[in-house]
Amino acid sequence: MLNAFFSVMQKSYLKLIAPPFCMYCRSFLVADTIFCTSCSDRIEPIVSAQLHVAKNITISVYAMSAYKDPIKRLVLAKSWKDVLASRHLGCLVWQHTYLSYVDFDYIVPIPLHWSRYITRGYNQAHEIASVLSAESKKPVGSFLRRTQKTHYQSTLSAEQRKKNMQKVFAITQEGLALIKDKHILLVDDLMTTGATVQEAAKTLLKYRPKKISVVVAARVV
Repeated sequence: MLNAFFSVMQKSYLKLIAPPFCMYCRSFLVADTIFCTSCSDRIEPIVSAQLHVAKNITISVYAMSAYKDPIKRLVLAKSWKDVLASRHLGCLVWQHTYLSYVDFDYIVPIPLHWSRYITRGYNQAHEIASVLSAESKKPVGSFLRRTQKTHYQSTLSAEQRKKNMQKVFAITQEGLALIKDKHILLVDDLMTTGATVQEAAKTLLKYRPKKISVVVAARVV
Protein backbone atom coordinates (compact mmCIF):
# COMPACT_ATOMS: atom_id res chain seq x y z
CA MET A 1 0.00 0.00 0.00
CA LEU A 2 2.78 2.39 0.96
CA ASN A 3 4.77 1.45 -2.15
CA ALA A 4 1.76 2.22 -4.35
CA PHE A 5 1.40 5.62 -2.69
CA PHE A 6 5.06 6.51 -3.30
CA SER A 7 4.78 5.30 -6.89
CA VAL A 8 1.86 7.65 -7.53
CA MET A 9 3.73 10.51 -5.86
CA GLN A 10 6.82 9.84 -7.93
CA LYS A 11 4.83 9.91 -11.18
CA SER A 12 3.12 13.13 -10.14
CA TYR A 13 6.48 14.70 -9.32
CA LEU A 14 7.94 13.66 -12.66
CA LYS A 15 4.99 15.16 -14.51
CA LEU A 16 5.51 18.39 -12.58
CA ILE A 17 9.20 18.77 -13.42
CA ALA A 18 9.05 17.15 -16.87
CA PRO A 19 5.50 17.29 -18.21
CA PRO A 20 4.71 15.11 -21.24
CA PHE A 21 4.56 16.81 -24.62
CA CYS A 22 3.28 15.97 -28.08
CA MET A 23 5.92 14.23 -30.19
CA TYR A 24 4.96 16.30 -33.22
CA CYS A 25 3.85 19.82 -32.29
CA ARG A 26 5.66 19.74 -28.91
CA SER A 27 2.70 21.17 -27.02
CA PHE A 28 2.34 20.06 -23.40
CA LEU A 29 -0.06 17.22 -22.67
CA VAL A 30 -2.34 16.52 -19.74
CA ALA A 31 -2.21 12.73 -20.24
CA ASP A 32 0.70 10.43 -21.10
CA THR A 33 -0.07 10.11 -24.80
CA ILE A 34 2.25 10.25 -27.81
CA PHE A 35 0.42 12.98 -29.71
CA CYS A 36 -2.02 15.68 -28.70
CA THR A 37 -5.60 15.26 -29.89
CA SER A 38 -5.09 17.60 -32.83
CA CYS A 39 -2.00 15.76 -34.09
CA SER A 40 -3.58 12.34 -33.50
CA ASP A 41 -6.46 13.42 -35.74
CA ARG A 42 -3.91 14.05 -38.51
CA ILE A 43 -2.87 10.39 -38.69
CA GLU A 44 -4.04 9.22 -42.11
CA PRO A 45 -5.25 5.60 -41.94
CA ILE A 46 -4.36 3.29 -44.80
CA VAL A 47 -5.78 -0.02 -45.94
CA SER A 48 -3.69 -3.18 -46.11
CA ALA A 49 -1.92 -3.94 -49.39
CA GLN A 50 -0.92 -7.12 -51.21
CA LEU A 51 2.74 -7.49 -52.21
CA HIS A 52 3.76 -10.02 -54.86
CA VAL A 53 6.88 -11.94 -53.74
CA ALA A 54 6.94 -15.10 -55.86
CA LYS A 55 4.91 -16.99 -58.45
CA ASN A 56 1.34 -17.23 -57.15
CA ILE A 57 2.44 -15.90 -53.73
CA THR A 58 1.40 -12.56 -52.29
CA ILE A 59 1.71 -11.32 -48.74
CA SER A 60 -0.45 -8.88 -46.78
CA VAL A 61 1.16 -5.60 -45.73
CA TYR A 62 -0.45 -3.82 -42.79
CA ALA A 63 0.41 -0.16 -42.23
CA MET A 64 -0.72 2.31 -39.63
CA SER A 65 -0.54 5.37 -41.84
CA ALA A 66 0.52 6.89 -45.11
CA TYR A 67 4.05 8.30 -44.96
CA LYS A 68 2.99 11.74 -43.79
CA ASP A 69 3.27 13.78 -40.63
CA PRO A 70 2.89 13.27 -37.77
CA ILE A 71 4.03 9.64 -38.29
CA LYS A 72 6.71 10.69 -40.77
CA ARG A 73 8.51 12.65 -38.05
CA LEU A 74 8.74 9.58 -35.81
CA VAL A 75 10.08 7.48 -38.69
CA LEU A 76 12.73 10.07 -39.52
CA ALA A 77 13.76 10.35 -35.86
CA LYS A 78 16.15 7.41 -36.39
CA SER A 79 18.36 9.90 -38.25
CA TRP A 80 19.13 11.59 -34.93
CA LYS A 81 19.18 8.32 -32.96
CA ASP A 82 15.90 8.83 -31.13
CA VAL A 83 15.18 5.29 -29.96
CA LEU A 84 12.10 6.40 -28.02
CA ALA A 85 10.45 7.46 -31.28
CA SER A 86 10.77 3.89 -32.60
CA ARG A 87 9.11 2.55 -29.45
CA HIS A 88 6.33 5.06 -29.86
CA LEU A 89 5.85 3.74 -33.40
CA GLY A 90 5.43 0.25 -31.99
CA CYS A 91 2.68 1.45 -29.64
CA LEU A 92 0.92 3.32 -32.43
CA VAL A 93 1.12 0.36 -34.83
CA TRP A 94 -0.58 -1.83 -32.24
CA GLN A 95 -3.28 0.77 -31.61
CA HIS A 96 -3.98 1.76 -35.22
CA THR A 97 -3.81 -1.50 -37.21
CA TYR A 98 -5.69 -4.80 -37.24
CA LEU A 99 -2.58 -6.59 -35.99
CA SER A 100 -4.24 -7.67 -32.74
CA TYR A 101 -6.58 -9.84 -34.86
CA VAL A 102 -3.77 -11.51 -36.84
CA ASP A 103 -2.75 -14.97 -35.64
CA PHE A 104 1.03 -15.01 -36.15
CA ASP A 105 3.69 -17.13 -34.44
CA TYR A 106 6.89 -15.07 -34.58
CA ILE A 107 7.73 -11.40 -35.03
CA VAL A 108 10.79 -10.92 -37.25
CA PRO A 109 12.30 -7.42 -37.58
CA ILE A 110 14.14 -6.47 -40.76
CA PRO A 111 17.79 -6.47 -39.67
CA LEU A 112 20.42 -3.78 -40.16
CA HIS A 113 23.91 -4.51 -41.39
CA TRP A 114 26.26 -4.67 -38.41
CA SER A 115 28.16 -1.55 -39.52
CA ARG A 116 24.97 0.51 -39.71
CA TYR A 117 23.82 -0.87 -36.36
CA ILE A 118 27.07 0.30 -34.74
CA THR A 119 26.66 3.77 -36.26
CA ARG A 120 23.02 4.17 -35.19
CA GLY A 121 23.21 2.22 -31.94
CA TYR A 122 19.92 0.38 -32.40
CA ASN A 123 17.62 -1.13 -35.02
CA GLN A 124 14.34 0.78 -35.32
CA ALA A 125 12.54 -2.29 -36.69
CA HIS A 126 13.64 -4.33 -33.67
CA GLU A 127 12.41 -1.64 -31.28
CA ILE A 128 9.00 -1.68 -32.96
CA ALA A 129 8.98 -5.49 -32.88
CA SER A 130 9.80 -5.52 -29.15
CA VAL A 131 6.76 -3.36 -28.38
CA LEU A 132 4.54 -5.55 -30.57
CA SER A 133 5.89 -8.60 -28.78
CA ALA A 134 5.01 -7.14 -25.39
CA GLU A 135 1.48 -6.35 -26.58
CA SER A 136 0.80 -9.61 -28.43
CA LYS A 137 2.75 -11.96 -26.12
CA LYS A 138 4.37 -13.43 -29.26
CA PRO A 139 8.17 -13.85 -29.40
CA VAL A 140 10.61 -11.84 -31.48
CA GLY A 141 12.66 -14.13 -33.69
CA SER A 142 16.11 -13.15 -34.99
CA PHE A 143 15.56 -15.23 -38.11
CA LEU A 144 17.27 -12.93 -40.61
CA ARG A 145 20.72 -11.42 -40.91
CA ARG A 146 22.04 -8.92 -43.40
CA THR A 147 24.99 -10.32 -45.32
CA GLN A 148 26.16 -7.11 -46.99
CA LYS A 149 25.99 -3.38 -46.55
CA THR A 150 23.70 -1.67 -49.04
CA HIS A 151 23.17 1.87 -50.24
CA TYR A 152 20.42 3.83 -48.51
CA GLN A 153 17.18 2.99 -50.30
CA SER A 154 15.97 6.59 -50.09
CA THR A 155 18.72 7.68 -52.52
CA LEU A 156 17.75 5.18 -55.25
CA SER A 157 15.14 4.79 -57.96
CA ALA A 158 12.57 1.98 -57.78
CA GLU A 159 14.58 -0.26 -60.12
CA GLN A 160 17.83 0.49 -58.30
CA ARG A 161 16.17 -0.39 -54.98
CA LYS A 162 15.36 -3.89 -56.25
CA LYS A 163 18.94 -4.46 -57.38
CA ASN A 164 20.29 -2.96 -54.16
CA MET A 165 18.39 -5.51 -52.06
CA GLN A 166 19.06 -8.66 -54.09
CA LYS A 167 20.45 -11.52 -51.99
CA VAL A 168 21.29 -9.35 -48.97
CA PHE A 169 19.49 -11.54 -46.41
CA ALA A 170 20.31 -14.95 -45.00
CA ILE A 171 18.64 -17.18 -42.43
CA THR A 172 20.16 -17.50 -38.97
CA GLN A 173 20.57 -20.79 -37.13
CA GLU A 174 17.60 -19.84 -34.95
CA GLY A 175 15.51 -19.31 -38.05
CA LEU A 176 16.48 -22.63 -39.60
CA ALA A 177 15.07 -24.42 -36.58
CA LEU A 178 11.83 -22.47 -36.20
CA ILE A 179 10.52 -21.13 -39.52
CA LYS A 180 8.88 -24.20 -41.02
CA ASP A 181 5.06 -24.24 -40.83
CA LYS A 182 4.94 -20.98 -38.82
CA HIS A 183 3.19 -17.70 -39.56
CA ILE A 184 5.96 -15.10 -39.69
CA LEU A 185 5.26 -11.40 -39.14
CA LEU A 186 7.95 -9.23 -40.76
CA VAL A 187 8.35 -5.78 -39.19
CA ASP A 188 9.86 -2.58 -40.56
CA ASP A 189 9.33 1.12 -39.96
CA LEU A 190 8.66 2.20 -43.55
CA MET A 191 7.73 0.66 -46.89
CA THR A 192 8.23 2.60 -50.10
CA THR A 193 8.49 0.29 -53.15
CA GLY A 194 8.45 -2.85 -51.00
CA ALA A 195 11.86 -4.05 -52.26
CA THR A 196 13.26 -4.67 -48.76
CA VAL A 197 10.39 -6.70 -47.31
CA GLN A 198 9.96 -8.49 -50.65
CA GLU A 199 13.55 -9.74 -50.57
CA ALA A 200 13.27 -10.67 -46.89
CA ALA A 201 10.09 -12.63 -47.60
CA LYS A 202 11.73 -14.44 -50.53
CA THR A 203 14.55 -15.53 -48.23
CA LEU A 204 12.09 -16.83 -45.62
CA LEU A 205 9.98 -18.67 -48.21
CA LYS A 206 12.86 -21.02 -49.01
CA TYR A 207 12.37 -22.56 -45.57
CA ARG A 208 8.64 -23.23 -45.93
CA PRO A 209 6.82 -21.02 -43.43
CA LYS A 210 3.06 -21.51 -43.29
CA LYS A 211 2.47 -17.84 -44.03
CA ILE A 212 4.24 -14.49 -44.11
CA SER A 213 2.66 -11.14 -43.26
CA VAL A 214 4.23 -7.70 -42.98
CA VAL A 215 3.53 -4.74 -40.74
CA VAL A 216 5.10 -1.30 -41.13
CA ALA A 217 4.51 1.96 -39.35
CA ALA A 218 4.01 3.85 -42.61
CA ARG A 219 3.69 3.12 -46.30
CA VAL A 220 4.32 5.43 -49.24
CA VAL A 221 1.22 5.68 -51.43
